[in-house]
Amino acid sequence: MTVQSPPLAARELGSLETLLWLADQRSPKHFILAAEIAATPSDTDWRSAINAAQRRHPLCQVFIRTDDGQLPHFSYRSGAEVPLTIISDPEHALLARQTEEELATSFSKMDAILIRATVLKHPRTATLLVTTHHAIGDGLSVAFWIRDVVRALAGEPLDPCPLPPAQEDDFVPRPAMPSDTAPPYREPRLGTLDPRTKSALRVDLRRLPEELGRSLREQTKAHGTTVHGAITAAIVTAGAELTPGLADRPVNLMSPVNARELLGRTDAFGISFATAIGDVGPVASESFWSIARQANAINAPLRSTEGFAGFLGALGGFVSTRPTVLDAIELERRLFPIDFMISNLGVLPFPDRIGEINILSLFGPAMILGMEGEQMIGVATIGSNIHLMHSSYRPMPGLLEATEAQLRSI
Repeated sequence: MTVQSPPLAARELGSLETLLWLADQRSPKHFILAAEIAATPSDTDWRSAINAAQRRHPLCQVFIRTDDGQLPHFSYRSGAEVPLTIISDPEHALLARQTEEELATSFSKMDAILIRATVLKHPRTATLLVTTHHAIGDGLSVAFWIRDVVRALAGEPLDPCPLPPAQEDDFVPRPAMPSDTAPPYREPRLGTLDPRTKSALRVDLRRLPEELGRSLREQTKAHGTTVHGAITAAIVTAGAELTPGLADRPVNLMSPVNARELLGRTDAFGISFATAIGDVGPVASESFWSIARQANAINAPLRSTEGFAGFLGALGGFVSTRPTVLDAIELERRLFPIDFMISNLGVLPFPDRIGEINILSLFGPAMILGMEGEQMIGVATIGSNIHLMHSSYRPMPGLLEATEAQLRSI
C-alpha cells in the first residue's frame, strides 16, 4: 500500500526547524521513542497501521529541499512509505541495543522522509521504536503518532490532520525580532563536540514502580514543586554521587518546555516547544527540594506568553542572518555545554488502553545533542508508571539505578 501525498502546499522551515536541520548536518539531532504493546500484530498489520498514521500527519510525508537557492522548505514525495524493519526478539533483550543502533544511524540527505520505524517481535507482545528527525517533530508528536499507530491496529479510522505551520506563524502575539540579531549566547564558555564513537554509546532503561510514582505526586505537592522537579533533583543528586567534583559546582541543565497550550495545539505532529537552560545546585550546599524548585524555576519563564515570545524572537533573529551549518554548531557550543538534558513528556494525555490493545510502556525520548560528557534522560509517564531512558556517549554507569534510589529516599 502506497501513501498518497495530501493536496497541500509545502512550506518553508520555521526558525527552530531551520536550526535543527542545520545542526543535524554536523551533529545529528534525531531521537527515538519506544512503546511496548500487549498484542502481536502480523507484519502486514504493522505496515497498514504505520501507513495510516503516516497519512494522518503531513510532516511524516516530507523531505527537506534547498534547491534553486531557496530557503529550506518541506516538500512532499508521493508514495513514500515510512521505512519499517521487523526483528524477532524472543528473549525480550534487544530494546536498549536497538535504540543505540538507531541513535548511531543518521538520516541521509537523500532520505525521502524523515521518520522510520522498527518493530521488535516478542512471544506475547511487541515493541515499536520510532526514530524521527528533530526538524519535523518533538517527543510528544511521536508519542501521539505511536498512539495513532495503536489506534489503527485496534481498527479505528484515522482522519487526516492539516499541515501545522511553524511555531512563530501559529503564535499570537507574533514575536518581534530583537534589533540585535546576534546569537543569544548563554555564557562565555564553549562546549566541545563529542566525537561520537559508536562503540562508546550506551542506552539504559528503567521503569519505576507505580507506588513510587504515586508517592512522588503526593510529596511534590507537599513541598511546593512538581514531579519533574523531583526527578530532575534525583538525577542531579545521583550524578553528583557518581562523578567526583560535580557536587561542588553548579550543574548545567537543559529541558524542552511544551508549548502546545500556548500555541493552541493538541496532538499535532510538529515542533511545539522551547528550550530552557540554566543551573541548579551545587548539590553540596543545597537541599533536594531546593534543587527541585530551582529546576522548575528554569522552565517557568518559557511557559508564559512573554517568555515564549522572547524565545521565538531571539531564535528568529538568529535565523534571519542566514546562518551556515558552522554558525549553528557554534551557537550550540555556546548554549549547550550542559551536564544533563532532561526531556520530560509528562503524563501522556491519552489512555494506556486503546480498543483491545494495552500500551504497556513508553520509553524516551533518547537523543544525543552532541556535546562532550552530556547525559540525556528521557522521561515519559503513563498513569503512575514513570519510564526513564538514559543515553550518552560518555555515560555515568548506574545513573538510573541511583536516581531511583534517590527518589525512594526522599
